[in-house]
Amino acid sequence: MFYPNMKVIYVLSHCYRGDDYNKNISKHNTIMHQYARRLRNYTDRYQVEYWWTEKRISSPISAHEDGITFRAFPALSYKYPYRYISFSLLRALRLEARKGPVLFFLIGVKGKWTVLIPLFIRNVPIVMQQLTEGTRYSKARLKKRPWLVPLSILETMAYRNVDHFFLMFNRAKEEMKKYVDPGKLSIVSWGKDFELFKPMDRTEARKTLGLDLNKHYILFVGRINERKGVHYLIEALPAVLDEYPSTELLLVGPALREQTLADLKKLTEVRGLAGRVRFLGSIPNERLPLFYSAADVFVLPSTTEGFPFVLLEAAGCNCPIIATDVGGIPDFMQTVKKGIMTPPRSPADITQAIKSVFKQPDLYNNGLREAVTQYSWDSVLGREVEVFENLKKVYFPDDGPKKSTRGVPEKN
Repeated sequence: MFYPNMKVIYVLSHCYRGDDYNKNISKHNTIMHQYARRLRNYTDRYQVEYWWTEKRISSPISAHEDGITFRAFPALSYKYPYRYISFSLLRALRLEARKGPVLFFLIGVKGKWTVLIPLFIRNVPIVMQQLTEGTRYSKARLKKRPWLVPLSILETMAYRNVDHFFLMFNRAKEEMKKYVDPGKLSIVSWGKDFELFKPMDRTEARKTLGLDLNKHYILFVGRINERKGVHYLIEALPAVLDEYPSTELLLVGPALREQTLADLKKLTEVRGLAGRVRFLGSIPNERLPLFYSAADVFVLPSTTEGFPFVLLEAAGCNCPIIATDVGGIPDFMQTVKKGIMTPPRSPADITQAIKSVFKQPDLYNNGLREAVTQYSWDSVLGREVEVFENLKKVYFPDDGPKKSTRGVPEKN
């Protein structure tokens, strides 16, 4: 029996917040929209669709653009046991599973209702991609929230019906080995567009942004919340100013809570940093390379972190990087071998790291861009497509569909 091109459906567990929502659903520019578009541009072997839930609609909506079908499904509004559950999306997936060759690419491996989808669908390949979250509930969290225990058990059961997992970093892989055959685990992060994030002339970048050519600039890019540890970076600044008095801190990114932003601004006043810290808010993606190229150093002071995509952006622009020893950051630092890693919640260590970069900038920026080539979209998608093709051969051979075969290892 001949089968047409296999369909790949990306499935996101949740809807978009606030301004991210747009009724013209094919026009979003979220990381997952980019993911689908990148796969479509990388190869024409597959039909590509991207599905997600949306609590601001009452019936499914869809759009087709650039060879990709985008579909949003209504979500339930309650928070427990999971947020944004969509039974209409689950029914649509079950229908797709019966219709023909399809692979489901589920986004998130913990705490998302979509993690349970493999319990309800058989006979099609399923892969899971770690988001920026961890992979398992901690014992402390389960003790504090015992109602999560049955969900954790169900999620572990669902893993048995997943063919392959793409994880962000080695810590996640080591944790998942306790529950999943190691042959089903790969370290594959999301990609980054290094045609956009590439070095620019520092003088020209500063002139374009209206920055002083003779000052030192420290840069942070990201959502401004408690987990990003921005207050530790602000606390580190006075000691930097003692030795480098012309230094300024540029904070790029939205604050999800107005109170968080107000607290940080008050902290700058208390520490006598008025005029030394700039809160720049959201900056269009295409302008971020200007900031990375203009800065003397990029600092990510997170207290918890998944995979540090902003470090990819900074490294792509050859901007020296400082980041805390949490989440996927150690894996990244081991790859680039150029950055400085500090303990979390330590302004003194951040201060010392910044001074080290200011003293010897060439020691920390040479070769950064070359070190991150494995994170290019072509590299990432090449590894994923290899897994897709292996699964396609098992589930949809030329002589017809094969019954569910879980645990297909990645071809090395």
